[in-house]
Amino acid sequence: IPALATSRERFKRRAEWKLAANIEAREGSPLEAMLDGDPNTGYFTQGFKPFPVEWLTIELPAASTIVGIEIDSRGEKFKDGKDIGWAPAYSVEVSDDGETWKKVVPSVIGEPHARLNLASPIVARHLRIAITEKEGWQPWVIKELNLYGEEG
Repeated sequence: IPALATSRERFKRRAEWKLAANIEAREGSPLEAMLDGDPNTGYFTQGFKPFPVEWLTIELPAASTIVGIEIDSRGEKFKDGKDIGWAPAYSVEVSDDGETWKKVVPSVIGEPHARLNLASPIVARHLRIAITEKEGWQPWVIKELNLYGEEG
């Protein structure tokens, strides 16, 4: 499917997504907070792990065509004003069964408000975002997560 023929709508059924991560959430900052539409809340990891151990999986209600991913980590800062909690680099993987993963984007440069527009649409029901590079010991913060394309 050519990218221009695919819808770029923001997925609307986020409440139906099943989320999992391999790092425990800080108290009061569960995974689901990244889907609540409130940029003042979000998922914060409890620990301060070094890369590349952290990942997040999303199980969609049905296979969907994804053309874009948005990860908003803005707002958390060190005392010196420097942004923290965002991944300098991450990979995107897909799976049919949530067990066997295939990297579709091996490395993406991150930023506090990362927007990835995929070169080609991907069709997936399971998506995994994994940190491949991290700056020091800090939590991973995702205030809002959005996918764009055609929901299945």
